[in-house]
Amino acid sequence: MCSYYRKFIKDFSLIADPLTRIIRKNAQFTWTENQEEAFQNLKKALINPPILGHFDPNAVPYIHTDASNIGLGATLVQIICGEEKVISYLSRTLSKYEQNYSTIEKECLAVVWAISKLRPYLYGTNYPFERIGIDFVGPLPSTKRRRKWIIVLTDYYTRFAETKAVSEATVKEVSTFLIEQFFLRHGAPRFLISDRGSQFTSNLMKEVMKMWKVKHCFTTSYHPQTNGLTERLNRTLINMISMHVNTYQKNWDEILPFVTHAYNTTIQETTGYSSFFLLFGREPMSLLDDDNIPIDSNMSDYDKYIENYLDKIAWTRQAVINNTEKTQERMKRNYDKKHNERIYEPGHLVAVWTPVRKIGKLLRKYFGPYRILKKLSNVNYLIEPEYNPGQDPLIVHVSRLKPYFERIDEVTHEDVTTSGEGEVLHHD
Repeated sequence: MCSYYRKFIKDFSLIADPLTRIIRKNAQFTWTENQEEAFQNLKKALINPPILGHFDPNAVPYIHTDASNIGLGATLVQIICGEEKVISYLSRTLSKYEQNYSTIEKECLAVVWAISKLRPYLYGTNYPFERIGIDFVGPLPSTKRRRKWIIVLTDYYTRFAETKAVSEATVKEVSTFLIEQFFLRHGAPRFLISDRGSQFTSNLMKEVMKMWKVKHCFTTSYHPQTNGLTERLNRTLINMISMHVNTYQKNWDEILPFVTHAYNTTIQETTGYSSFFLLFGREPMSLLDDDNIPIDSNMSDYDKYIENYLDKIAWTRQAVINNTEKTQERMKRNYDKKHNERIYEPGHLVAVWTPVRKIGKLLRKYFGPYRILKKLSNVNYLIEPEYNPGQDPLIVHVSRLKPYFERIDEVTHEDVTTSGEGEVLHHD
């Protein structure tokens, strides 16, 4: 019982040392005043409430360590409401080899050991759902249940996906999906990324984001790379569905849950793990697995089990961070080889790339001129039409811009207008 509650007792290993010495292998059981004092101190510690606090993910964690010739001790504390609160106590005895360490080496050992044990707290608790992306895929062929659209949601850290087949791409469908299928299951994220479709910019969506305290971030027009992870998931799902759908494409909504599960249980190249494992800390059981699940003989020691589980999650988290950083660095090198950075200043005239709605390879895809009003970030600019300064300014990604040069056969400004969504339309 004492061992189970050891994390609530400061310097547990030091207090219990006289007791643990007499129960070691080949040790002679001798009860002296030292053992009696240790026994009484442990009883006193167990019946007196410790001043512990709950871990606050928004407060900075601090670790205090100490070392002696017998053992190591550590305390995890946070400043909560202006008062220092102890979150957890740690302690252990030194091995016979560690007892030969110098004082400095023992102090260093205490720091390294405490960090390794408390790393889930130090790495943060916003794991795994902090930033998610959402999008609609469709319209697709109508199914027997009259489903035409897929709502796709993915977590940027674990790559875990949630999907739902719906009849309409409306704000009611997406808000219901977010609340019932995600927020109530996994908790609300800090950031939600979507395009500027009316389903995501409506007043209802603003109220949902406000109620759940989620910051809503929007992509720039015609630049889906801002929500690139979700866009890649869209393509992957469509490709997987197309391999299993029937001839009339009327059953894709029945296939969708199985395809989503297959995606979540596939090892991701970027992270090195499946999304399912990163979320649940284990791989799922399948029809091919043995029904006789092996039981860990140490499962009765729940405290140890939880400790090992958290260690595994923390280790996996760090491995994912390392793998993701390596992948991002490789992608950055490939991008930099092909990319020539352009910088525009306020007042510069630019042409804007916009998809044309008419079929024809000779139709132009750049229109202008537009004038740069302000550089909003390293990649986004605020612009307005040069000949229609009264129109609302547009936010445009730098990849859609190029310097504007007047042409002799250039169309007049009456031939170029913009829609309310920032789309440039060409009049014949």
